[in-house]
Amino acid sequence: MSPSPNASPEEILRADFEAKVAVAIDAYGLLDKNDRVLVAVSAGPDSVALLYALIALKRRYAITLAVAHLNHGLREAAAAEQAFVADLAHRLGLPFHTTLGDVRALRRSQRLSLEDAARRVRYTFLEQTAKTHGFTKIAVGHQADDTAELVLMNLLRGSGLQGLAGIAPRQGLVIRPLSDIHRNEILAYLKAEKRPYHLDESNADPAFTRNRIRNELIPHLASAYNPGLRRTLHR
Repeated sequence: MSPSPNASPEEILRADFEAKVAVAIDAYGLLDKNDRVLVAVSAGPDSVALLYALIALKRRYAITLAVAHLNHGLREAAAAEQAFVADLAHRLGLPFHTTLGDVRALRRSQRLSLEDAARRVRYTFLEQTAKTHGFTKIAVGHQADDTAELVLMNLLRGSGLQGLAGIAPRQGLVIRPLSDIHRNEILAYLKAEKRPYHLDESNADPAFTRNRIRNELIPHLASAYNPGLRRTLHR
């Protein structure tokens, strides 16, 4: 993965990014030889970057890949995102698995928050797809800033030590190869590679606690107290 001596800045950035993903895979034991990996792709930058990085590394780990996408059915843009991921999988020559989830029904029946209901529907779909089609790992796009945000959110809620541990790089079949990579690195990688993606407009909605932490609280704390707050929380 080392760039050539005459490599462009974009080639160097790509090589560094993919090397960092490989370091996490090795450090946390995320992949085994001949794994069949189901990659959860939402159309957002994190999961799109994850997919391209795993494609670049698939020979190194002797893995096969497929793409999964859950249409949560919650936003007008959901159909366009589903079509984007379907087209991406087709262009990359990868098997594609998708379904329409009924998040609102689960929310009503279990009296859950919208975020919790969406998460449960998503992981149920991924786990059932993996079981049906014989996938040995499920790769999701959680990255270092997600962990930082979750740690702070759990701290504010009075969480115990488990909540302060953040998001584990591996939980059962679920692996998170971007665990040690921050959002700005992901965006730079996609820009260098000229890879399109979709932005979920609901991530800017201040009605969600996590959005307020991401878009308001962390920037304020970073500006006023610790410019490296995200990395501190992740560590």
